[in-house]
Amino acid sequence: MTRWLWTSPDGAVTDLSAWSSSTYVVADGTSGHLAPGYEFAAQGFAGVDGEQLQQVTALPAQPVLGIDLVGDGTATSVRDRVRALAHAMRPRRGIGRLTAVADDGAERVLPCYYRKGLESGTYHDARYRAALEFWSPHPWWRGAPFTWGYGLAAAAPFFPIPPVKLSATTIAGAATVDLSDTDAPTPPRWTVTGPGSQLILQNTYDAVQPDGTLAPVTVSSTLTPPPGTVLVGDGQTITVDTRPGYQSVTRSDGADLFGWLGSDPVLWSLVDGVNEVSVLLTNAGAASRVDVVADRLYSGAL
Repeated sequence: MTRWLWTSPDGAVTDLSAWSSSTYVVADGTSGHLAPGYEFAAQGFAGVDGEQLQQVTALPAQPVLGIDLVGDGTATSVRDRVRALAHAMRPRRGIGRLTAVADDGAERVLPCYYRKGLESGTYHDARYRAALEFWSPHPWWRGAPFTWGYGLAAAAPFFPIPPVKLSATTIAGAATVDLSDTDAPTPPRWTVTGPGSQLILQNTYDAVQPDGTLAPVTVSSTLTPPPGTVLVGDGQTITVDTRPGYQSVTRSDGADLFGWLGSDPVLWSLVDGVNEVSVLLTNAGAASRVDVVADRLYSGAL
C-alpha cells in the first residue's frame, strides 16, 4: 500500500496515510496521480486533409487524494486535526512536496501546492472526509536521482560503463545512459572542479523524425574561455545548470560564464531513451573532477 507524505517548505513532514494516528488516504476521491494530461497544438492547411502536429505539451500535474480523518471521540479532535492540516499545507508559504512511498521504500516526489478540498469536506460521526486537490507547475514526478563523478585521482571510473580514457592532464569519459524507463527528458546539473582549460559536454541519441523514422542527433556544449583567461582554477568550481528557467553557467567566484558557450549555446537534456554521453576536461590536475546529477522523471506516482 502506498504511503503518502506532505513536506512543507520548512521541511516539516505530515503523514497523510498514518493509519496508527487515524489518518487515511482512501481510493474514493483519489485521482490524477498516475499520468498527466496532454495538449496538442496543430495547424491546418488549405486543401490538405487533417492537420499537422506542431507540438505536444504535458499539462501541469493535478493529483487528488481522498482522505479520511478520524477523531478520538472528543468534540474538537477532528476540527483540530483539520485545522492543523490546513496550516501545514497553506500554499502561500511556498511550494511543498507530495511524496509517494512504496512498500519497498521506493519514492516518487512531486513539488506542488495544496489547492483546495478541506473547505468542502463532509463531517459525520467524528470523521472528516475530503478530497485534497494539489497543483504542480510541472507534470513529472521525480524518482531517485542518478549521479556520476570522476577525477584523475579517483578510484572509480567517471561513468560506470566503459570506455573511459585518461591522460595525465585530461578527464575524458564516454557512457551509454539508458533512461528508457523514464517518461520525459531530464536536464542534468554539472559541477566541474578545477583546474581545467576547456570543457566539452556531448550527447548523441536517436530522435523521431516527422516521417516517423529514427535518426541520430548530436548536441554539444563547449565552454571555452577567451585567450589568456583561465576557465577554472585550483580550488574553483563551475556549475552548469541546464534546467529550464534556471539555465546558467557560473563559477564559484561569482563570474557568469554563459557567454563562453559561444554564439549558439546549447544546454542539452538527457532524453527519455538511450543517451551516448561524452565528457572532456583538458589541462586537468589532481584535484579536478566532473560530476553530474539529474532527476529521473516519471508520468505518475508509484
